[in-house]
Amino acid sequence: MPRKQPKTEFVGIRMPPVDVEALRVEAGQCGRTMSELIRRRITAQLVTSRTDQETSANTDRLHAYDAGVPPNPELIAEAVNVIVSIRRTATGRRVEEVAAVRGWTAGGGFHIARLA
Repeated sequence: MPRKQPKTEFVGIRMPPVDVEALRVEAGQCGRTMSELIRRRITAQLVTSRTDQETSANTDRLHAYDAGVPPNPELIAEAVNVIVSIRRTATGRRVEEVAAVRGWTAGGGFHIARLA
């Protein structure tokens, strides 16, 4: 893996306020700073959110428990942030409920908070 280069140079750019706001929103959605988002785009690096990276790592950990190994509810509660219940209807699919997974304890099971 290549070593990271120190960021010693500053480059300023002029943009319309509407573009700056759109960039600010996108950077926030990715969990990155505006400068980091711009740097990644200019250097043609993949722009993924930190949350996506954490989810991917947690999913890999969950797969390790596949194939006959007993479930690990603490790991599931750590890896799963939101549960979406979808029901099929005559006109299509409908979201029934959205809930956040807040954790798990041996005495109380999964701690879930309904969001919608």
